[in-house]
Amino acid sequence: MPDFNVLNLMNSISKASIETNVDEYTEILLDLDDIVPSKENFYSQENIEELASAIEAAELQQPLVLGRVNGKYRLISGHRRRLALLKLVESGKEQFKKVQCRYKDMTETFLQFSLLVGNAYTRELNDYEKVEQTKQLREVIMKLKQEGIEIKGEIRNYIAGIMNESPTKIAQIDVINKKATEEVKEQFKEGNLNFTATYEASKLGKEEQKELAEKAAAGEDIKANEIKIIYQEKKAANEVNIGDKSNKPSESDGLKEKNNQEPTKIEQNAPEKVIKTKIYKKGEPREAITHYIKCSAMFFEDAAAERKNFELRINDCDYRVGDILHMTEHKDGHNTGRFIEQEIIYMLEEFNGLKDDYCILGTKLIAGIEQE
Repeated sequence: MPDFNVLNLMNSISKASIETNVDEYTEILLDLDDIVPSKENFYSQENIEELASAIEAAELQQPLVLGRVNGKYRLISGHRRRLALLKLVESGKEQFKKVQCRYKDMTETFLQFSLLVGNAYTRELNDYEKVEQTKQLREVIMKLKQEGIEIKGEIRNYIAGIMNESPTKIAQIDVINKKATEEVKEQFKEGNLNFTATYEASKLGKEEQKELAEKAAAGEDIKANEIKIIYQEKKAANEVNIGDKSNKPSESDGLKEKNNQEPTKIEQNAPEKVIKTKIYKKGEPREAITHYIKCSAMFFEDAAAERKNFELRINDCDYRVGDILHMTEHKDGHNTGRFIEQEIIYMLEEFNGLKDDYCILGTKLIAGIEQE
């Protein structure tokens, strides 16, 4: 299978816009009506009037970059320039109806990828655009893999490289794309919630997110720290601290409980504090929850660096795929204040070699090292 080099693609798209001779692309003069804009173009189209004035004064300085798919010329780079040219033509300046372009033949999937990479490489994206871009990049890269393109390494790291962001930032964006409700995303798009507030809101349940979105839409200034407080309150409501042996139920009580239902139990840092939570019967449908667990410093570093993407645990907490592990680092018996968050993406239990009640959790880092 062919090797895929994203840097080469980014360079070729950029060169096609600014250099006079590019072997991969063919020069062509096209009517504006023959150029098909991208339906998926979600980027800001501000200041078109100013751009039109600049083009009228100094003409088009950079050609439009196109991909020819099934005989049609599809726009990759130059959406704002095309709109500015259309404005000039609409105002009676017919000399701008023909436009200099460069194109090359490609598949539909590669066109979509080229569009996303070209915009990431040539534009300053706002936070909402970065979230949308990440979502579309992930979908298109998966399609490229299905079509036989070899893409080495983690997709998240690929996306981080394309967008010049850290893998941790991309992991946070993935949380927004996966867990934020449409109401929260809309307020994020409108600028009523910033990136951090949107990320924190994504950790909440649907009803809590709906309430936050309504407040943001009504003009309330929603701070990320305020959402964190709500999140911590939810954390407390979901926690059951095992505590020391004196706080544990008797063996007979435990047997009775086990015969009837499996409690969701999650560790908390304060061992003397016992917090009650809703008890779920094993297998009972529920939304994803966050489990708060302690992690030794040695394993914490490996998990944070994504060298360790699994957990071997007793399944006394009703772990499920989609749940979040909030892992606090402990060193020499003390909480360092650092934590990471991982999503459970796979579970293995009742397997030969595993002790009774033990399970292996496949995990994916969604939030890098942070300080509580």
